[in-house]
Amino acid sequence: MIQSIFISMPMFVCVFWALMLFLDGRTNGDPAKKMLCVFMSVATFLYLGHGFYFNRNLDVLPFTDTIYVLCNLAVFPLFYIYIEEMTEGKRNRGKRLLYLLPAILTSVVVAFFYIRMNHEESLLFIQNYLYHNESDVLTEGASMQASVHTFAKVIFSIQIAPVLFFGIRKINRYNRHVCGYYADTEDKTLTPFKHLLVLFFVISLISFVCNVIGRYRFVDSTTLLAIPSVTFSILLFCLGYIGYKQYFNVVNLKMEMGEQQPGDEWVRDEGVATARTNLSTSSVSVDDEGDLESNSVLNRREQTNIRIISTIKEEKLFLRHNLKISDIASFLHTNRDYIYHAINVEIGMSFSDFINQQRVEYAQQMIKENPEQLLYEVATNSGFSSNVTFYRCFKQFTGCSPKEYKEQLQ
Repeated sequence: MIQSIFISMPMFVCVFWALMLFLDGRTNGDPAKKMLCVFMSVATFLYLGHGFYFNRNLDVLPFTDTIYVLCNLAVFPLFYIYIEEMTEGKRNRGKRLLYLLPAILTSVVVAFFYIRMNHEESLLFIQNYLYHNESDVLTEGASMQASVHTFAKVIFSIQIAPVLFFGIRKINRYNRHVCGYYADTEDKTLTPFKHLLVLFFVISLISFVCNVIGRYRFVDSTTLLAIPSVTFSILLFCLGYIGYKQYFNVVNLKMEMGEQQPGDEWVRDEGVATARTNLSTSSVSVDDEGDLESNSVLNRREQTNIRIISTIKEEKLFLRHNLKISDIASFLHTNRDYIYHAINVEIGMSFSDFINQQRVEYAQQMIKENPEQLLYEVATNSGFSSNVTFYRCFKQFTGCSPKEYKEQLQ
């Protein structure tokens, strides 16, 4: 009974979130949530295959083992596609099919050898290789099947590092765009997914080690089975919960910003340093007339940057809640790319950090002038949308909490 619970626990977690996402009306208009629903559905069949294996349903194992190989090699690419949907939007479907091609082809080959083998050969392969990792007594067809399964383990291990590396890079790039456009980034960045991705990587390494050791070692040990079962159940539940609650992604970002990312004319993926390099090299010319013209352009840009920064501080625009670059652009009757360049490039800070730094400085002034004022009132009056953000930013820019700062003054 207890073993059955551990066998089915990850599967029921995946079924729960797949149904929740499927029944959620927001999923229909959110490609990222659709992809998460697909991921959870595929993970359900993966753990269903585990269930048939651990329950020793030998008659259906040729079919369920084929599905297991397909799903096992597809979960990482699907998770990566889910990250792409959240950070970049829809991409070339043909390219995404290439991500899933190893899983499809390997499962087709597995199915081919199962069909080619007779019933006795299939049982020989299942009982000796799948349950005891022995290949000495296998027939030629069963040996070929064993080689394909070994190859599948190699593919699984190869997938782990690229998904982690490129997934984190896409999340970081998306977060930079969010911090460069919004002052309040709570529930907009995808930092929790980055942490989950790292955790996913660590646990997948454990899963790979378990595959190398052999699933058969967990069949008769409830204690050993409980460790990966509970671990993956917790991870999948956290992934489903965070994904289900994530209402903001690149689709919302592009709706407010337009298709062009803020500051694309200044800052590419290489970061702020590239924009500064391009700006400095743009002042180099071959004649005096070109030098004068270039210097004039730079002077106008510098004056514009000074006007933007001074206006933000003098007019206390940072006190507005849920402030965006477009709000300041509307107030100054200018292009938001100028705002982006003045803050993200010239100052070298993200828009979010710059605005929150001004808010923290204003909060410090309020605490000095009126130490009796409650801290949550200070947070609200300083422009922060939540106390959590207020405490985090205050600690970031001062090195101490608001309470500690208040005590130091007293």
